[in-house]
Amino acid sequence: MRAARVFRWTVRIFILFLTGTMTAVSVLGGLSAVQILSNPANIQIADDPVVFQFNSTQPEKTNVSVPFYLNNDGYYSLNGLNIGINITLVYNSTSEEAFIFRKNQTFPDIPAGSFLDSNFEALNGDGFIPGNFPESFDDPNIELWFNISVSARYSLDLLSFSVNINNLNLWSDTLY
Repeated sequence: MRAARVFRWTVRIFILFLTGTMTAVSVLGGLSAVQILSNPANIQIADDPVVFQFNSTQPEKTNVSVPFYLNNDGYYSLNGLNIGINITLVYNSTSEEAFIFRKNQTFPDIPAGSFLDSNFEALNGDGFIPGNFPESFDDPNIELWFNISVSARYSLDLLSFSVNINNLNLWSDTLY
């Protein structure tokens, strides 16, 4: 009977220790994520110009480059950073929509206390759907709508997040 009681107490202490450890990691991870996101200097579109070079006659010469800076001054590594951009062409006269660009790009893990200074790039037509390009982008009846998604994992992969910005008009909305 005594061995069963010792075994039960051992299991209870182990479960209490495991629960306490997971709670501490989760709380520290949450506080760390708030520390990163609360400082606007930690996540920025770089001062370099954002490049949108559309060439409707030669889609293979179409380029997009968006420089960004991400500083991980938290306690854990930021893993699985994935940025996706979709650009939709909308004809105002008919409300017809066509995807002209779709690409996801995965970036390396960012260890705690370090930063990533990189570019989301689609060069030489990469990610572009040439069959959906109009003859000219100068047509006033054309609008370009931009969708951005950012996702990553944090705090030993216990926390994951995804941020989506949808229907940003590329011609009229401000991108900063």
